[in-house]
Amino acid sequence: MRVGGSPVLATSMVLPAIRRVVCAVPLGPVGNQLALWQRVQDDIAIGLAAETVGAAQRALTEAIAYTSERIVFDKPVATYQTVRHRLVEMFQQVEMARAGFQFAAWASDTESPEREQAAAMASSYAADAGVVTASTPPR
Repeated sequence: MRVGGSPVLATSMVLPAIRRVVCAVPLGPVGNQLALWQRVQDDIAIGLAAETVGAAQRALTEAIAYTSERIVFDKPVATYQTVRHRLVEMFQQVEMARAGFQFAAWASDTESPEREQAAAMASSYAADAGVVTASTPPR
């Protein structure tokens, strides 16, 4: 929405008023907020890991469908051993990422002392699975 014909003008008029309100009302408990922000960061990492696992699972499903449909030398590509090895590697990466994400979600939900480490591991496994499934062509 334009105020005075310029979106920049509208932003510069509204933001100082919001900034005053936000600074006047403190968020969270009084004192050091480091633990709260660490918790938020861990939960965001777990959520992103879950989303990445879903995307990797979809990429794996699409790869399996593609190799089952594509015909080379009168046989589906999925019947060749090297293609199967690549699909199994992709499957293993997705399942490892899924297990890491589920453990991290459990650790976060139960306030486990392993929550920070589990969130970092889930992010790492999910990133690996995403890269492997998205970049491994099942030829």
